[in-house]
Amino acid sequence: MWKGSLAVVLLALGAGALHAQQPVRMPRPSCVARGFVPALAPDTVAEAVLDSLGTVDVGSQPGVRYIRNLLAASFEAGASRELRQAAVDGVCGVVVGGDHGDGGDDGYYLIRLRGAGTAPELDAMAAALRQMPGVRSAQALAIRGVDPPAALPTVAERSAGCADATDGGWLRIAAIKEIVSSPGADQQHLALRLGLAGVDSGAVRVEQDDAVCARVAAAIREGAHFSLNGMPYLVLRAGPRYIAFDPSGLNRSFFVVDTTFVFRTVVY
Repeated sequence: MWKGSLAVVLLALGAGALHAQQPVRMPRPSCVARGFVPALAPDTVAEAVLDSLGTVDVGSQPGVRYIRNLLAASFEAGASRELRQAAVDGVCGVVVGGDHGDGGDDGYYLIRLRGAGTAPELDAMAAALRQMPGVRSAQALAIRGVDPPAALPTVAERSAGCADATDGGWLRIAAIKEIVSSPGADQQHLALRLGLAGVDSGAVRVEQDDAVCARVAAAIREGAHFSLNGMPYLVLRAGPRYIAFDPSGLNRSFFVVDTTFVFRTVVY
């Protein structure tokens, strides 16, 4: 199943890596402090960290950005914890999240870097990581067609009953836009399944009507028997559907409610 808060990561990985036109040679930094790298990919993601990184344009791909100072990496089956630690230390990275994967897949690690603030630098760091023993893949993460958090409503502008993306969640907004705009068969099938077929990605917006958010939350409580215990959902209006999720990332499900406020489905 598609996992909510990591959807943009999974979509970016599935779409294939973008490649720098010219390789950039970067010195490997000397790490002052090293973070512990677990033997298995963590099944968490620090959304506040990801949202704080910002993005950088990929010049050869209009409308495409990389997440700054972030790589996704996977390791060969059976790679020891020591090999994983050495690889992450080799790019002076810190593990800030990841996904276990399904069906025995080893999953992937989200690795925060420092000093990789351009697309060529990120590609170079990914290439350096791929050369290290035990590493199966490493790449920067691409997002398409989403504004950074600064372009979203401010805390002062939002309605009391609706969360927004100023404190988290903008990467998952990108994931929803990717689903409705991608020509890929998998994304089109998912859009159809969620009732989003034909929705214009440019029309996906953060809901700011307090009454609407309250009714969406009530539909989720009734249909999915779930609530955020009084915390507001971030609610998107996407054509004939509302897509609601926890902007903190503590719960990573997407809840789908139609415009008559009938609960439709949940995506884990």
